[in-house]
Amino acid sequence: MSASRCGLKSSEENFDNTNFAPLNSARSNSSSNVRENAYTLQHTTVELVAPDYDEEALIQGITEVSDESFYVIDLGCIRQQVLQWRTLLPRVVPYYAVKCNPNPVIIRLLAELGTNFDCASVAEIQLVQSMGVSADRIIFANPCKFPAHIRQAQRLGVNVMTFDNADELDKIAAQNPFAEVVLRIATDDSRAMCRFSTKFGAQPHHFEPLVAKCVELGLKLIGVSFHVGSGSSDDTVYPATLRAARTVFDIAAAHGFELDLIDIGGGFPGVQDWNPSFPQLAAGIRPALDELFPAHVRVVGEPGRYMVARSHALAVNVYARRLTEEASGDNVLYYVDDGVYGSFSCIPFDHQKPRPQMFADVRNREQRQCTVFGPTCDSMDCIAKDVSLPLLQPGDWLYFREMGAYTTASSTKFNGFFTSRFHYIDSDRDCCAELPPLPAWAQRNTGRAAADCSSDSDSGAYPSDNSDSEASSAVSDSDA
Repeated sequence: MSASRCGLKSSEENFDNTNFAPLNSARSNSSSNVRENAYTLQHTTVELVAPDYDEEALIQGITEVSDESFYVIDLGCIRQQVLQWRTLLPRVVPYYAVKCNPNPVIIRLLAELGTNFDCASVAEIQLVQSMGVSADRIIFANPCKFPAHIRQAQRLGVNVMTFDNADELDKIAAQNPFAEVVLRIATDDSRAMCRFSTKFGAQPHHFEPLVAKCVELGLKLIGVSFHVGSGSSDDTVYPATLRAARTVFDIAAAHGFELDLIDIGGGFPGVQDWNPSFPQLAAGIRPALDELFPAHVRVVGEPGRYMVARSHALAVNVYARRLTEEASGDNVLYYVDDGVYGSFSCIPFDHQKPRPQMFADVRNREQRQCTVFGPTCDSMDCIAKDVSLPLLQPGDWLYFREMGAYTTASSTKFNGFFTSRFHYIDSDRDCCAELPPLPAWAQRNTGRAAADCSSDSDSGAYPSDNSDSEASSAVSDSDA
């Protein structure tokens, strides 16, 4: 397998500690050899593997000592994504969208690599800060926030936040008059799989009134943000929306503001075969930024799936099978130990269509039409319908690639089922040894914060904060 794909290792901590159970290694290496070829990150052992490691063999080795579903997570894949971003978008500082995958191991790695963070709730802010990340590396990118979250964010030192309507400005002014606000504008996301402008984003005729409202309330307007939607097939949408953002800069200047921040949001593809590709999108963004915004303007983006989608592979166990006598249609029903209420929540919520992979020892079996169900008692818990697979036996395995985005983050424990085992490898630890430099404005605190992050802390789950019972988790769409 090439380094551009993603893969595994054994962990003792998950972002929800109640979900995790350790799983012993199935590799032939002795435990001492594994330790010699590993490092620790966030109290988790990460095994070093070759860039061309055999993903299938690695996963199959683990199945020999396990009968429960598990994830294989290749941190080298995430490093490669950071390197590509910093190379192709040198002016754009990445703010990882925590909601996409809040795994503390991933948060810690990204923090050490100089990535900043887009948070949508106080719980996400606390999680990121528990990794040693300073408040000035966080943007509160939820345009419609709970009042209690605004107050708590201020206490945590996070004052940069988005808005898209006048009522939100009134709320911010009442809860944190020292906030630095960023106007979220709508985009033409008609060619995106996940459209966000139906929920968030000011329309052009609201730009001037909202800027004037900031003046009236004495709030500091510092910039503009947008999101083009996830899974967009339009390679012109970023440059077009940057021109709309330029309009806001000009309106704000007429009201006495000197804006210096542009947030280009998320929506960047996390898989290699997407069209337009990330390099194609970056090629359109770079000249538009330089044409429209002077060098002193800070530029940030909010990649989520871009960073993590390819880094995860999920292996599931076929624990039951039912042969039917249907003359047409599916005649085999399989039941596996993860489903749409768990890791495959990406099917209903994120419009994904995971494709099952088989090990070599079953590929040559007779092909049969089948449906693959998850483990719950709900008939809607269906992973794949009317597909052709080799005839599987109970105890066989399937695995799925590119399962890092909006999987564990939106999974539940419905019916008591959930995947809780995580295996970490690193197939390219050295690829970020010499990253292209961040813009000067982003270097001021990143070095110190990265040093803080490098010391393993005991944190890992969302910290609790009962100082404001009103502050429960909120949802935003600031990535994808």
